[in-house]
Amino acid sequence: MFKREHPHVTFSVKIRFARDLIESIEDNKIDFAIMGEGDKSQRKQGLSFTSLLEDELVFVTSPMHKLASKKTVSAYEVLNQDLILTEKYSATRNYIDSEFNRYGVCIEPYLELGNIEVVKKLVAEDFGSSILSWISVKREVAEGNLHASKIEEMNLVRRVFLVKRKGKKFLPATNLF
Repeated sequence: MFKREHPHVTFSVKIRFARDLIESIEDNKIDFAIMGEGDKSQRKQGLSFTSLLEDELVFVTSPMHKLASKKTVSAYEVLNQDLILTEKYSATRNYIDSEFNRYGVCIEPYLELGNIEVVKKLVAEDFGSSILSWISVKREVAEGNLHASKIEEMNLVRRVFLVKRKGKKFLPATNLF
């Protein structure tokens, strides 16, 4: 929609780990980042974190999975599955690890992948289950390709932020975006 309204504006979108995005902002290599909440150590002085929205992490299975009929599952049930999770350095994984660590639990995934689309495809084919952002799976759930359940004992609602240097002045085109 933005590109249709402003065809003369060009921009570049890069998908990176949260720590790399923060470093690039600090080094003035990028103007801003949109990223999910990870652990609290991401909050660095000199950076501004503006909350854009909230997103819940959900337990995701294939429709054929034995837990696919449940709207909620226990953390114990989740931990006893073959979990396919995003890599340790992703904001999503940092958030999952930090929240489970608060309960004294360390997650040991069956498989770690850097691409959320591959995670979703493997889960849809019943190679394992995952914990993913509701925003990232809602279409597949609506289409019946994945099933999502809430995790009973945990409130896995995280924020998505616009991150930039404090006091950073943007070019007019960036402000338009």
